[in-house]
Amino acid sequence: MKFVITGNVRKNKGVYFGLWGFLIFALLFWLSGFLYYYINFGFDYESLFRYYFTDVDFPEKISIKQVIENVHINLFINSFFVFIILSIFNIFNYKPSIKLFIIVATSISGLLYSISDLIVYYLENILILKPVLFLAFQFFVGLSLFMSIYGLLKINSNPNLKLLKLNIALFSFAIIIFFFVKCTSFL
Repeated sequence: MKFVITGNVRKNKGVYFGLWGFLIFALLFWLSGFLYYYINFGFDYESLFRYYFTDVDFPEKISIKQVIENVHINLFINSFFVFIILSIFNIFNYKPSIKLFIIVATSISGLLYSISDLIVYYLENILILKPVLFLAFQFFVGLSLFMSIYGLLKINSNPNLKLLKLNIALFSFAIIIFFFVKCTSFL
């Protein structure tokens, strides 16, 4: 990951092609997120309500243990995915204010989407929050992915070390929440 700090992407062909491979697979992962969400939850209120509260096969409310397990898995996957994507995004020479906005918005929307199952479980009146958070998170991840792809094609490297530190701090915060959620699953 030395290239994240130095920005030497084009000079090292292995790193350059490795980044292309990763960004292509990340793009496929991002696109598959829409399909996964649609299959599991749907985008309308009725399908969300059915998933959490009145499934025909399981007429009881979904268990808190399953909700915590979903949050735990989402936090793990989304935290690492966002951390790596934003580290790559930070390599390219975009304005620092744009980088800052995208790093913070992607991290916060990813964290809120990851814990949205808990929010919806306890506050069922705001069930529509889950698809809103999902779409916000997907938007910012997609934006950072496409800007990284464009940067790899056209823009020179210029990593911002302060923003890299911020990205690490946001990732660390998400990991702390991850461990807190894991500890609550033992209770």
